Amino acid sequence: MAVGKKTYITILSVISAFCVVALHMSGFWIFSTTPDWVFSNLIESVCFFPVPIFFMISGATLINYNTRYTTKQFFSKRFKRTVIPFLFFIAFIILYSVVVHKTQIDNFSVYELINSIISYKYSSIYWFFPTLFTIYLCIPV
Repeated sequence: MAVGKKTYITILSVISAFCVVALHMSGFWIFSTTPDWVFSNLIESVCFFPVPIFFMISGATLINYNTRYTTKQFFSKRFKRTVIPFLFFIAFIILYSVVVHKTQIDNFSVYELINSIISYKYSSIYWFFPTLFTIYLCIPV
């Protein structure tokens, strides 16, 4: 059975998603000399590749978008699928930080809000979004 392009990309997506979950469950960043940490180190070493793979999948599936829809539709779809969820979860994390962790927001302004989002002040786990947005902006060019 020949593996088609879509099947190949689906397999890569599933493996990469599994590795992202494994990385997030790993206790690698809390060093110890226990067998658990050694196993976490193994997981961290084997599963380091998923985000670059996801970027490559985005490029491979979107590079000829103009044969399927217009540039306006391209940006509309990317906005709905990435920018809106990103902003929602950033707002949730900021609210969570203020309410649960009693984080003080000094000099709250639009500038401070944008700066805190760009600099990952409240959550560093979304570091890949600006890179993804940049890729989306470059694809039409």
